[in-house]
Amino acid sequence: MSWQLFLPPFLCAAIGWITNLLAIRMLFRPYYPKRILGLTFHGVLPKRQAAVAERFGEMVESELISHEDIRKIVADPGFLEPFRKKLDERVEHFLTAKLPTVHPMAGMFLGDGIKSKIREILHQEMDSIVPDLLETGMDELEKRLRVRDIVQQKVANFAPDRLEQMLHSILKKEFRFIEWIGGILGFAVGLGQSVLLYVLN
Repeated sequence: MSWQLFLPPFLCAAIGWITNLLAIRMLFRPYYPKRILGLTFHGVLPKRQAAVAERFGEMVESELISHEDIRKIVADPGFLEPFRKKLDERVEHFLTAKLPTVHPMAGMFLGDGIKSKIREILHQEMDSIVPDLLETGMDELEKRLRVRDIVQQKVANFAPDRLEQMLHSILKKEFRFIEWIGGILGFAVGLGQSVLLYVLN
């Protein structure tokens, strides 16, 4: 009787662990349809990859990254500041280095006071030009950049083995937990059977 009492927990634990292991494997494999004994086997994710890609693209565009989010970033003063600095540098380079070489006479007659006034005028213009340029760029980007289509195409074109590697690298601990929980639950069921067998005998 001793082996009949001790065997069920370990046998059920092995069955539970192997069952969950196979279930995880069958999420990804076989990568392509295979017919065995008249039945077609195909990994769940490879089989549904196109649908998953479409849904994932919609989710990214509606829930994660939208054109409105990009507009908020572009409208932030901290985002505009580097553009203003770069334009300031270009204006200063033009007035002090390029203008005297292109128009020597203009360089000679433009004193510091006039250059300062030109800088002031250009700075005022830049304060209105830079946001307008970025707004125009955002309008054009919104027409051309389709986040949903880009994500959908990239996910749909993932090689099945690459998709498996990627998800395993992200969910390795979770997959291992599922395997172990299958073994633990199987052990608990087997232990219950052993207890029931002992009580009945």
